[in-house]
Amino acid sequence: MHAQVKANEPNKQPFTIPGSVLVPLKITTPAGAIITQDDLPKGQPLMLVLFNPMCDHCQKVATTLQEHIDVFKDITVVFLTGLNLINEVQNFITASGIIEGRTIILGGTDMELSSKIFMSKGIPQMMLYNKDHILQHTFFETLNIDSTLYYLKK
Repeated sequence: MHAQVKANEPNKQPFTIPGSVLVPLKITTPAGAIITQDDLPKGQPLMLVLFNPMCDHCQKVATTLQEHIDVFKDITVVFLTGLNLINEVQNFITASGIIEGRTIILGGTDMELSSKIFMSKGIPQMMLYNKDHILQHTFFETLNIDSTLYYLKK
């Protein structure tokens, strides 16, 4: 039997609802640098990818993204994993061929932030934000370039 959600019960993950603002980010890079949403380029769409560095689907998404990097040149892409897996990120970079740069960031975050946005429907979880960092859509497991760009440009 499924538990019923009452109409007046608050959503436990309000940052996952299309139309919501970007969750306050605190990203730790493999080198130990801290990046917040204030450090991300302003006025630029954002693709937040929740991933596991040892996941084959996640590596495929990163590889596909790198193969089409020219169409993502004006989009910030943040690959975000748990801090407990941060030591695996370099292996992920090597296996996927993704190249870190000004608009591609890889790092980890704590369980508190993860619990606010991870929806447990499959990884990678790709959250697509417009230039104002308002959530437009979330995809799971596979990257469709055309659909992704459609939502990022909204």
